[in-house]
This record gives sequence, structure tokens and C-alpha cells, in this order.
Amino acid sequence: MVTGLAFVFDGYTDEEPSKDRALTVPQYSTRWAPVLIAWSDPEETPRLAGRVVGLGIGRSARGADGQYTYVSGHVWLDTPSLAPGLGSDRGFKAAQSVVMHELGHVIGAGHAEDSGQLMSAAGGLDTSFGDGDRYVFARLGRGSCASGL
Repeated sequence: MVTGLAFVFDGYTDEEPSKDRALTVPQYSTRWAPVLIAWSDPEETPRLAGRVVGLGIGRSARGADGQYTYVSGHVWLDTPSLAPGLGSDRGFKAAQSVVMHELGHVIGAGHAEDSGQLMSAAGGLDTSFGDGDRYVFARLGRGSCASGL
């Protein structure tokens, strides 16, 4: 990713998505809870109603220096909207675009005003980063790391 941050697949989990998820979860030992990417629906996650097909939220903790650093996060994907299309190239690309966009929110990026950016609120099928995306992600990637609890 253009942030310089490495996303590592930590495996599958039976953890249920929750807006009140703690920064540490016992099943992951004594480290920060990994970013949880979960399938959901508007009934379970009301903010997925309407045209919203994904949500991404970063979670931060205050370090010893008093500064907040993102240490975890959560992505919700709208199953009824995205899952049926996963078997086609177009549907897979749409889901990939949503995941990339929502992971942008997890690391602290907001929506871009320019519709040509992956982080545009309008979304789309774009799976490449625009110049604005690259600039914001590079700046966010320069932050300090919180390696421990």
C-alpha cells in the first residue's frame, strides 16, 4: 500500500462485528486486536442501509508520548449488496474497491472531494489510487507506530 504500512492476513475468526469492539480482544492474546473485516447486513449494522455498502473505522490508543496512534480497526461489508457479484470480474472489482476504500478510513483517511480518487464518497469500481489518495496515504503512513500495549 502507498502508506508504507503492511497489512498481514491474520487468519479467519468467529468474532462477531460490534461497534463497541475493544482495542484488545482475549482471543488475540495480549496484542492489539487485528483489523476485523466482517460481512454484515443493514439489519445487523443499520449504517449499511441505503446506498452504503461498506464502513471502515480506525481505532486509536494514546501512546506514552501522549499522542494518539491508530492500532486497530473494523470494516463492515454489506453482504446483500456485494456478495452476489463476487463470481464476476466486475463484482469482484467492486468489492475490492470497497475494501480498499474502507481500509483507507481505518488508517485515518477521510473522503476526497475529487470523484477521481479512490477515497471519494461516491465510490465506484476504481481499484487504483489517485494522486490525492497517494498524498494522504503517504502522510498518514509517516505517523509513529504503537507496537505494544
